[in-house]
Amino acid sequence: GQYIAEALKQCKNLKSLLLSFGDTDLSDNGVISIFEAIPSLLRLNAIDLNFHETVLSDSVESCLSDVMALRPSLIKLQLKYFSCKLFSNMNAEMILHGLQSRTNLTQLLLCFQSTTIDDECLASLATGINGLTLLSQFSIDLSSCSSISDRGCSKILEAISNIVTNSSLRLIFPHCTGITNEIMDCLHRVIRSRNVIKEFEIDLAYTFITDDGILDLSKMIRNLSQCEAFSLNLHHTEIIDRSIVEVADSLSGLRFLTKLTLILSECVGPVSYTHLRAHETGRNLVCRLLL
Repeated sequence: GQYIAEALKQCKNLKSLLLSFGDTDLSDNGVISIFEAIPSLLRLNAIDLNFHETVLSDSVESCLSDVMALRPSLIKLQLKYFSCKLFSNMNAEMILHGLQSRTNLTQLLLCFQSTTIDDECLASLATGINGLTLLSQFSIDLSSCSSISDRGCSKILEAISNIVTNSSLRLIFPHCTGITNEIMDCLHRVIRSRNVIKEFEIDLAYTFITDDGILDLSKMIRNLSQCEAFSLNLHHTEIIDRSIVEVADSLSGLRFLTKLTLILSECVGPVSYTHLRAHETGRNLVCRLLL
């Protein structure tokens, strides 16, 4: 860790940094040494940190939070936690502390895939996201997070609703058994008055979304009048033809749409190809259908 830290300090012109920690023998002191070298990189504006199957101590998280606070030029941040089984509200509080001092962030990607993050943690993160008024790209991946529900995800969506400049939104929720139709109703209410989103992706594979939820999603799609790229994954959900008709009709009204991805494989309800009809568009449309 000390050697890496010293090497980093010599990279005075570094603008982007990716660090991945997982299955290594680095001690907390080694990781902290690396983090403490980051503030010396005066031109650094993008950080991508990956933690895979690691247990982050409070001291490491606190140091990471301080790093975010000490980098005034930082505008792009990616924090990815993969299979971190001991992710706690303390971890979320540390991230919150760092986000609250990063009001100039324009891009934020959060990944908590297969972690123990829960609704309380999401509520803490939402508080930090709420102040990022310049954010133009936001992504959150909660794949296979069994401890979250509509309540926690709704807090994140409500925080996003206050960011009027957001033009790219990715919501990745596959294998989240606590996600139900309620989140679709919240999403519809949040997006209702906003038309600045140009890229929208939502992954609901293996969730308990049914036709009623998809109907709310269809209403939301109609509000994405500026959308150019749209992606929807409903793999292994309980939907039928009626829902697909509503989604297709909603998409037909997006006159700027140039890229479309629909994943409808292994849906429990019957989905017929005839309902996936093409709609005329003023531009060439790149369309990907997985049935």
